[in-house]
Amino acid sequence: MIPLTVIPAAQYLRMSTEHQQYSLENQSEMIREYAAQNGFELICTYSDAAKSGLSLKHRTALQQLLSDVVTGANNYKAILVFDVSRWGRFQDADEAAHYEFLCRQNGVKVHYCAEPFNGERSLPNALMKALKRVMAGEYSRELSAKVRAGSRRISESGFRTGGVPGYGLRRMLVSADRVRRCVLQKGERKSLQTDRVILVPGPPEEVSNVKDIFRMFVQDGRWPTAIAAQLREKGTPYFGDRRKEWYPEAVSRILKNPKYCGCSVFGKSSFILRARRAHYTQDRWTVTKGAWEGIVDQQTFDRTQAIFKSQTIHKSDSDLLAELRALLNERGTLSEKLVNGSRHLPSVRPFTRRFGSLSEAFHKVGYSSPMLSATHTRRRLRTLKAQIVSDVIKTDPANITLFQLDGHFRPRFEVFGLQVSLHLCRCLKRSTGKLYWLLQTTVGEQNCIGLVVRLNAGNEDVMDMVVVPDTHGQFSFQLSLVDPWLDRGKRLSAIGDFLASVKCVSACR
Repeated sequence: MIPLTVIPAAQYLRMSTEHQQYSLENQSEMIREYAAQNGFELICTYSDAAKSGLSLKHRTALQQLLSDVVTGANNYKAILVFDVSRWGRFQDADEAAHYEFLCRQNGVKVHYCAEPFNGERSLPNALMKALKRVMAGEYSRELSAKVRAGSRRISESGFRTGGVPGYGLRRMLVSADRVRRCVLQKGERKSLQTDRVILVPGPPEEVSNVKDIFRMFVQDGRWPTAIAAQLREKGTPYFGDRRKEWYPEAVSRILKNPKYCGCSVFGKSSFILRARRAHYTQDRWTVTKGAWEGIVDQQTFDRTQAIFKSQTIHKSDSDLLAELRALLNERGTLSEKLVNGSRHLPSVRPFTRRFGSLSEAFHKVGYSSPMLSATHTRRRLRTLKAQIVSDVIKTDPANITLFQLDGHFRPRFEVFGLQVSLHLCRCLKRSTGKLYWLLQTTVGEQNCIGLVVRLNAGNEDVMDMVVVPDTHGQFSFQLSLVDPWLDRGKRLSAIGDFLASVKCVSACR
């Protein structure tokens, strides 16, 4: 018996390419019957044709449905769906439940017309619905595994499994026993399930260009950037379109792809269940040699890969240092000019990127000079100064802030509205062997409280720290081991005494 009150409802339809039973017409017919039997009146339709149910992304109709329900733009009280799988094959069953909950929270119930459970919220219905959601997701996982395994078997049999053929190659339609039928044009697909596809050399001019690319790389020693420039200079069209020009990455792809030597490759990347695309290393590829006629021979292709593997990016830090050490043993010295001029070493850039600087790389292979030693000392002092600044601020971050960043000179702290300059004093030695410490200031620092940090004899660590009221009247002066000038201030037994020492010194100013 049909209820007297008719409930306005919307229908949601979705079809991927799974099976004819899920055609939009079949879904709509089932939903109309359910509506007529249960007192619903269909007033609008949301339809996602040829859309995967794995995620909400790209399902514009479902996105619009949820937006209308949440914002109150809907004029219906129910949503009719063919079954749980049409709502989605989400890999997380909670995601499907979440979208349904959003509708129910806003007064719109979701009904699954072909499912055995009704709209009542009971324990059996809840369990059945949860199980159906998991089964919908599991179906996609099992189907994905079967499709991937099938594609691998086809590739191992020497056939092409998909994708554009690439420059210099074309797709040839063949039978299962490799009898050639015709060349497939762009956008064309095979019509028989038993037919297969292989790659064949394309137009003679493209084949000639591919061979020239390998020749310039292997024999002439040109890298992709130079090869692309040469092709542009000659006016060589890219994919037959003179509006497109060759670029280094296009050349590099040709040089690295095994299909140009007749190999079928499967598993270079995966996009399983529409998760983030994963790219795999070459040792995980499924490579079938001799699948079709190659443009270049296997030996040429192998030599090409060996050249790529010799690039600096594939070398470890120890490999780079070993080559640098060999240059030192050969020449007895090292310099930027020698590194750049060596045929066996990369430019100085990889050394500075890997080790922080060229001098640091020189230091690691045991080469030193007065200039490099000074550079190494300056770098060590910058690190030590940064550590002192960090330690000072950590004593009381609420009251100690960095007022002036360490640019070319010194950092400056702000403590209770007072400015405190950091003076890192290196230890120097006179000709008599007596030690002294050099303190240099600027005009802006002379009236500031100063944190004087003296380093030990090797300038490797802190010897002592003193907070002084100011450095007025002095731009550059020397401190002795026992210096009365420092007695005006407050010595720190530990970095934690900094704040108390600043308070004490500021009170006596």
